[in-house]
Amino acid sequence: MIVKVYAVRDEKTEFLAPTLDYSDATALRNFNLALSRSATVMGANKSDFCLYEVGLFDSDSGLLTPTIPPRFVARGGEA
Repeated sequence: MIVKVYAVRDEKTEFLAPTLDYSDATALRNFNLALSRSATVMGANKSDFCLYEVGLFDSDSGLLTPTIPPRFVARGGEA
């Protein structure tokens, strides 16, 4: 199965650790959930964070294919 690899970029620092998801819709739902937690850095500074697709992962072959350049999906506070 091929799944997408996503990473959140903190505009003040760098990309955070990547995660796997099935589609932009499910990745966006998880991104918005992280932003909804106001007691976190992401929740307190929503507009500093953006979601990107950074690659594809094939669980059958183990092949990781980068998305070059990373594809912008959404900005925090606007999604």
